[in-house]
Amino acid sequence: MKETLAQYVKRIMRQKELTIRDVELRCDKKLTHSYIARITKGKVKNPTLATMIALAKGLEEDLYEIFRAASGQLPRKTIDPLLLLEVIQKVFLHPELLEVVDGWDRMPKKIRDTIVHAVRVPGTKAKKKPRKTN
Repeated sequence: MKETLAQYVKRIMRQKELTIRDVELRCDKKLTHSYIARITKGKVKNPTLATMIALAKGLEEDLYEIFRAASGQLPRKTIDPLLLLEVIQKVFLHPELLEVVDGWDRMPKKIRDTIVHAVRVPGTKAKKKPRKTN
């Protein structure tokens, strides 16, 4: 599945639990908070080389991956580890989902995409339990 630069940046930020401010600081403030926000909203259509270099540094990602995302190519790393973990957890909690996993390769692409979209619903990030202090 192709992802836009905005989707790529948001996915990497989610995986690394980064805020826009974190990315801004990591790229030595070569990109402003508002500009990074515009990137994540898909409002930056043609980023410069300097922007992509700074973004790669801010996300601590390979510059090649930023280029791939900016050009609309498939990322090399197509599996989101957090998404995979969520799916595995849901399968263990709901054994009936094993039927879906078992028949995944036989499902039409449109149905698979619908399921992936449903799993990626925003706000489903697992919440951490607070530590008990004595």
